[in-house]
Amino acid sequence: AHQLGTPISSMMGWVDLLEAEASPDDKAMHGTLKEMRTDLARLTRVAQRFERIGSQPKLEPLDVNEVIQDVVVYLRKRLPTRGRRKVELVAQLEEVELVPGDRELISWTIENILKNSIDAILRGETGSEVTVRTAPGNPGGVRILFEDDGPGIPEALQNRIFDPGFTTKTRGWGLGLALARRIVEEYHGGRIRLLRSTPGVRTVFAVSFPAGQDPSRSRN
Repeated sequence: AHQLGTPISSMMGWVDLLEAEASPDDKAMHGTLKEMRTDLARLTRVAQRFERIGSQPKLEPLDVNEVIQDVVVYLRKRLPTRGRRKVELVAQLEEVELVPGDRELISWTIENILKNSIDAILRGETGSEVTVRTAPGNPGGVRILFEDDGPGIPEALQNRIFDPGFTTKTRGWGLGLALARRIVEEYHGGRIRLLRSTPGVRTVFAVSFPAGQDPSRSRN
């Protein structure tokens, strides 16, 4: 995280310079620079997330729907718009209660699962839609379903997807789902699992976060 700090700060400086030199009437340039700032701010948070993995996070009342909306808006703007493969990202969010959570770590988990689905569709020959749904948990809390109609996960590999270092991608460390499980289950007392995956039909992941006492009340 510390090693990323200097180049990120340098890049922010270059963005400041470009913004200062851009014509006030150049809306396209200012729009591009705004998105660059968004990406750099997100990169800063990504670097900070690794620091949080090593310590017990502070859980505060969290609106999971709000976190999902932020991630979906960010990813939609970065979906490919050219080429033969296009992906639609859909959010279907029911009203749910607040749950104790670390916003950055839960955001990371949601983004990781959605990006896995998007990448699988773009790499494969089938699929065009990724859907994230929320619903009240039973009993209490929040349940999130992640669905895609991509190529799916072969049955022989399904028991290994949460293992550290396991990946079906040509590049990557295979840590995404392993860290997601740690975040959900160890840090938040929730559960993450693969409900089903039929190659070429549908893959469904489920994540649940339990209800809990508002941390601010527990300190009173």
